[in-house]
Amino acid sequence: MNQLVTSFHLRALALCALCTFLVTSCNDDDDGTPLNPIVAENVSSFKEIAQITIGGGQAGAAEITAYDAKSQKLFVVNNAGASTIEVVDFANPASLKLLQNIVLTNGAVNSVAAYNGILAAAVENANKQANGTVEIYDTETLNLIESVTVGALPDMVTFSPDGNYIVTANEGEPSDDYSNDPEGSVSIISVNNNYSVITAGFGGFAAQQASLQNNGLRVFGPNSSLTQDLEPEYVTISSDSKTAWVSIQENNAIAKVDLVSGQITNLHLLGFKDYGLAENAIDVSDRDNVVQFKSWQNVLHVPTRCHRLF
Repeated sequence: MNQLVTSFHLRALALCALCTFLVTSCNDDDDGTPLNPIVAENVSSFKEIAQITIGGGQAGAAEITAYDAKSQKLFVVNNAGASTIEVVDFANPASLKLLQNIVLTNGAVNSVAAYNGILAAAVENANKQANGTVEIYDTETLNLIESVTVGALPDMVTFSPDGNYIVTANEGEPSDDYSNDPEGSVSIISVNNNYSVITAGFGGFAAQQASLQNNGLRVFGPNSSLTQDLEPEYVTISSDSKTAWVSIQENNAIAKVDLVSGQITNLHLLGFKDYGLAENAIDVSDRDNVVQFKSWQNVLHVPTRCHRLF
């Protein structure tokens, strides 16, 4: 995080540039000219047009945002003090107005997502190792529509492109001493089926643990099973809204999830990288004020919840 996390700095044309980059045409005009040619943007022309302070300017107060086009509101996670979702009038991006907030009373909100008048908030339990919830709101009235129980520590929430599913990556983070280590999971909420939920775990891969570890899966928690140690963190969904891909970064894997059946179907292992090779040279320090890429012969996997290079 940097010093800007407590404010929104909106660059004029940034959204247009992104849209220009993404929108391409599969069809040509009669003369062969693309209907939607990509136009190069002058990045140096971008400029800030507005900002708004969240959480009294405390570091880390504003982190995750979600924009709802139907209500023209921006929803901002604010965990400075009481856990709230700040509601910002985004009808005119050059003139941001803080409208009100949604106060979360059952735990801290980790992520928000919005789609066509619906806001979904991933909320961890006050007991971090217990099951969390997805709180679902009407973006116009801000009334609570439904509270859905999901897995432990829902860390990220998103909608499928068609709006039919709300998906969370439930990290299942252990207590500091590992005396309580819940299983990681992925929850799939069916919007059109009265917000029914399926929470999929990794039990189907337990018998393959030795083989998976030999091929790059990292399982390192003291006395933790595979299902306890896997910690999903981020979700992206295919354009046809049928498949989710979930990063399990601390375990060196990506999970493939069938949203229709509600099952985790594959674990794709990310393998190993030899930092001793010249072509994989890296600069491992941001504290020496020197840009220095070189190879490293020793890469240690420390038995904690992070990787370290020495």
